[in-house]
Amino acid sequence: MDFGRDMTKTPGIVAKSNIRLVDETHLGDDPLDRELCLKANEAAKDLFFGNDYTTSKQATDNSEDEETLKLIDCSLYNEQHLLPARRLIQPNDLVVVFESFNDLNFVYATPNDIFSNRNGHFHHNDFIGKPYGCKIRSKDNEGLGFLYLLRPTPELWARSLPHRTQIVHELDASMITHYLEISPNMTVCES
Repeated sequence: MDFGRDMTKTPGIVAKSNIRLVDETHLGDDPLDRELCLKANEAAKDLFFGNDYTTSKQATDNSEDEETLKLIDCSLYNEQHLLPARRLIQPNDLVVVFESFNDLNFVYATPNDIFSNRNGHFHHNDFIGKPYGCKIRSKDNEGLGFLYLLRPTPELWARSLPHRTQIVHELDASMITHYLEISPNMTVCES
């Protein structure tokens, strides 16, 4: 959940599986090779387009366009992954500050900034270079105040955001129902 992290495209298990259509032109006259090639191509079509595709094509006609057949090649489908998560807090990283069970905040670890709370003053320079999950002691209060620096996860992020009650006026509610196409006897869940 590092919001600024880049995504990389890497060949995943699908791309490495090398599933593709087998070219039938290079096969010899052996009927067993031809039958094996046809069955392998049918299996590849089933994997990419589902069983309904091949049965509907057989029922109508066997003409398949070239553009569709070009899609049956696993090397075209790379997966997007987040870069590996960093273990150490870097400058400008988002950090969830765990003060107590009911008190979570978030800060960006900005050099030369100070985070203050009832436990004391905590310098961001002390955050930078430390691993996520570590305990930081305050610079004042004789070091008695402390907090934990946590990596942001969806749950911690949702708990650290301030929750406020919002009043929705009639005109706003009517626009919302219009855009959502809500009609009578529909069930609407609000979160």
